[in-house]
Amino acid sequence: MIQVGTEWPFHKFYFLSRQEYPYPHNEWHRAIKATTPDVSISYEVLSYISYTLFWIPTYSVLGQKRGYGVYATEATILDSVSAPSAISILGSWANLIKSGPEAIEIAIFYDSDIGEHIKLLFGRDSFVQGIASLVSYLSRSLDNSDLYILHIGI
Repeated sequence: MIQVGTEWPFHKFYFLSRQEYPYPHNEWHRAIKATTPDVSISYEVLSYISYTLFWIPTYSVLGQKRGYGVYATEATILDSVSAPSAISILGSWANLIKSGPEAIEIAIFYDSDIGEHIKLLFGRDSFVQGIASLVSYLSRSLDNSDLYILHIGI
């Protein structure tokens, strides 16, 4: 069993403004050095919901172009363009997980070498709280296009 936070690193989400950290310029490097992440979500948990994150329109920091997806190893921006899809998708995950037990255990893959499923264990409340923070900030970006979320993958 993999317990969240013990095996793999975290995805980091920074709540920023274009006035202080404009993009597509490389000001996001300065943001990472100057601030701490506002939300961190484990690689394992984000991987579990990752297929639905490819439906979200994002801005690729490295490619400097619009596309879709929150990628595990890339820096991406979620902004007012991303907000409607991201709020719907992330909010749905939070509502689903909120209905589960306090400790969520999910089979993530089958390991044929040992003949069993590898399971992921994570806390319901910390997941829901992190997602709720992202949704709240994205909701604010709908009213203020100056706000965005910088996602830094592992």
